[in-house]
Amino acid sequence: MDYGADSLGVLARRWPLAYSDRVADRRCKISFKAESLGNSSLSHVRGDSQKDLTPMTTKSPRRSLPWLLTAVCLLAVLLLGAMILFPKADLFGVETRSRNTEVINSVTGIQEVALVGLGIEGIEERSTSGTFDLPLTTKSGALPGSDRARYLKYKFTAKLGVDGSTVKINKTGEDSFRITIPEFKVIGIKNPVTETVVEDNGVLSWLTPEIKESDISNDVLSDEAHQKYLDDYEELLRDQAESYYGGIVKSVAPTVTVEFEYQS
Repeated sequence: MDYGADSLGVLARRWPLAYSDRVADRRCKISFKAESLGNSSLSHVRGDSQKDLTPMTTKSPRRSLPWLLTAVCLLAVLLLGAMILFPKADLFGVETRSRNTEVINSVTGIQEVALVGLGIEGIEERSTSGTFDLPLTTKSGALPGSDRARYLKYKFTAKLGVDGSTVKINKTGEDSFRITIPEFKVIGIKNPVTETVVEDNGVLSWLTPEIKESDISNDVLSDEAHQKYLDDYEELLRDQAESYYGGIVKSVAPTVTVEFEYQS
């Protein structure tokens, strides 16, 4: 049904409160919807604008690289400073492994007789220096500051004697014997100890080959050094040989005459 304006006016006059309440309620609903739509659209627009205006922040790996390099350099400087301040400190350990394989091929009985024991102790000096060729000559001169010197202290016990298996005892008469003594030799070296007591190097000593402690030790215990001991104590060795082997013969035949012959 279609009601005109007059009909609405009559209804309004008859029910003024109900009509005004309905109109007010409808206006409130319309205004509430409008406000809701306006706020939602505004918040949507603001949200989009904030999303668009918010800058993207990402961490670049290039920014962390300088910090890493700085930390590594600082650690290296600290280690270098510790090594300079404490040169004898063991900052790094060393693990050593060794393996020994040994086979005994034969066992031989020996009859070496020790006649003299020497307790030897001394200091060996060894020095060297760099040289350079003099211009316009065939001569060479010493390079100043390139000298090296090492003083090695050594100590050991040397046993001198003979090989008893080559000693010969021959009867030369009814009451006489001849004992032939072979060449004396160094039977053994016991408890060798070597130690560098002084080492003096010049400013330019790096130009000169290093003097090795092992080379000096080998020279001290070489055959040439052994021969020197045998020559210096040959008379004592003969006295000991005659006392030892002469006593063996005299213990069996006290009245016999014993003469000695030495091989050299």
